[in-house]
Amino acid sequence: MLSKRKQKFSHTTPTPVDILTGYAHWAESYQAAPHNPLMEVEQQAMLSLMPVDLRDYTCLDVACGSGRYMLLLQARRAGQVVGVDYSADMLAQAKKVDLGG
Repeated sequence: MLSKRKQKFSHTTPTPVDILTGYAHWAESYQAAPHNPLMEVEQQAMLSLMPVDLRDYTCLDVACGSGRYMLLLQARRAGQVVGVDYSADMLAQAKKVDLGG
């Protein structure tokens, strides 16, 4: 008779603390780090969905990270840009983005 062997799989799900720690270490170098080339495709797709003139809009950037979209929204004359992020360290980097006003 053949015996069945149970395989033990080790699967670890990151905890919120693990995620925050990772972003805390990555925050200062995130903007300068080479990114996934699909980010440019994503950016162009997102911009194609937005009005060219955002002057009368308040823009909410959920999961804003280090503020990658803030300058793009400013270039479209967003009335106001509000960014929120789970990582206080990434949000601190976003606050450093010079919006010229």
